[in-house]
Amino acid sequence: MPVCRQCGGTGKVKVKIEVMTRCPLCDGTKTLSDGTDCKRCDQWGEIGTGKFEVEEKLCKTCLGSGKVSEGSMTAWFLVRVVPTTLVILGGGIALIWALWTFLNIPLVTAGAIIAVFGLWGSIVYYFVADMPSLGEISTTNWFLMRAIPTTVSIFPIGGAVAWIVWLYIQDPAVTAIAALAGFLIWGVIMFYFISHLPE
Repeated sequence: MPVCRQCGGTGKVKVKIEVMTRCPLCDGTKTLSDGTDCKRCDQWGEIGTGKFEVEEKLCKTCLGSGKVSEGSMTAWFLVRVVPTTLVILGGGIALIWALWTFLNIPLVTAGAIIAVFGLWGSIVYYFVADMPSLGEISTTNWFLMRAIPTTVSIFPIGGAVAWIVWLYIQDPAVTAIAALAGFLIWGVIMFYFISHLPE
């Protein structure tokens, strides 16, 4: 099983905690001598001293085991991606359909397609980028977690751009170039992923 990167395999993480002391203004009562509430201290009548102590706490990522399973990391990813996909793509596709049905303006519809799939791809990429802080995953899963969202995002966006180019320019050569550019961008990104596969 991969070593947990959050704790380095120790099962514990160091947490910096500020040393607190009783508030000198209200003596910890949270009420000043004139009867008003003390705004300097916290809910326990304490203020920070500016000094910190380092404590060790149980790692929440591996629950103290020092190891993380690939299954747990995949679950971590899916728990975030599935709801995001349902909300953004589900709602986004409904919005795109409504715009096309009621406005019937290609430019607006294409803009909505680009915005929806671009937003979804950006959020999923954020989740993917955050995964290395947990631990290692297999080469196949590493690639699929990047290739699938990239493909799902780029093809609709590229299709929307090519559609707009065809509608407003109506030049087969220019439209073909726009479509080819989308495929080339996708190919370059896939090549980047393949060349950076973890060993």
